[in-house]
Amino acid sequence: DGTAITLVADKDQRKFAAIERLLGREVPKMPVPEKFGPAPAYAPHASRSGSARHNGPQEGRKPAPPKHRSPQKSRGTSSSQSPARPSNPSSKA
Repeated sequence: DGTAITLVADKDQRKFAAIERLLGREVPKMPVPEKFGPAPAYAPHASRSGSARHNGPQEGRKPAPPKHRSPQKSRGTSSSQSPARPSNPSSKA
């Protein structure tokens, strides 16, 4: 048996809580040693002011239409072009 330590940034606390839900149990947490300075409190369910992300289209905005790729031109050679050959300075034709 070993010990794994995970550092969770303030902005990733909600994701870490989702991992705990996936595991079906709470992961034990240790306080950050004082020598590292102040650390944010673990509060994954606290509201995040001003930095909320939207995974879908924002309210009132239409989703962007899908991008269509233009059909590729034939890769055949024309009479004015010769096929490309790799250059190899050590071999002589």
